[in-house]
Amino acid sequence: MAQGRRRHRDQGGRSRVRCCSSGGRQIRADQVKTVADAIAATKDLFAKGNYTQALADAQALTGKITALGDAAAAKKAELTKNWEDMSAGLPGVVEAIKGRVDILSQARSCRPG
Repeated sequence: MAQGRRRHRDQGGRSRVRCCSSGGRQIRADQVKTVADAIAATKDLFAKGNYTQALADAQALTGKITALGDAAAAKKAELTKNWEDMSAGLPGVVEAIKGRVDILSQARSCRPG
């Protein structure tokens, strides 16, 4: 039973890192690599039987993973705001282009040719 809970916690941590790393590589590649390396080191300690140190490292990892998730969420919010700002101005740009195209199409038809 305890092994099943450990496995569940391990999978939860990996899925959080995987989730963050998909967008996180663009955000903070060094931070994603640090967390992934720390997870690998913790697994290595556990495999070697150094359970006390592995537990301490695993407990320290939760803060790093949370910080990485927060950084990814902040970057997503920033990018979403930028997208909304750009998309709000886009209809005006399209209308300006349509107006210019209309002017140019009328000018062509007026010229003798």
